[in-house]
Amino acid sequence: MVKVKPIGREKLKRTIQETIDSKRSFSTEEQLWQKFNWIIERAEHYAQKTGLDTDEILNAWEEQRNYSWENFYQEANQPEIKADNVKVFNTLEAG
Repeated sequence: MVKVKPIGREKLKRTIQETIDSKRSFSTEEQLWQKFNWIIERAEHYAQKTGLDTDEILNAWEEQRNYSWENFYQEANQPEIKADNVKVFNTLEAG
């Protein structure tokens, strides 16, 4: 199995550190890193349910994200998957 590069994970770490350094958040540094941990845990949950690699999930999420990470990553956008049988479809973008 080919190891997926953690591009999304690294981008997200940089983004969180930039948020901390710029002091543009009402959240504390600890709360921001707790949010990062929630994101990783949710990606691991998705990986377990779909059979995809955790970093494949994170890469896809970061590629789709086009607004604030603090608003993008939340229960409404990455809900818990409760089903046992999950199918994953490739989505083709209209060009």
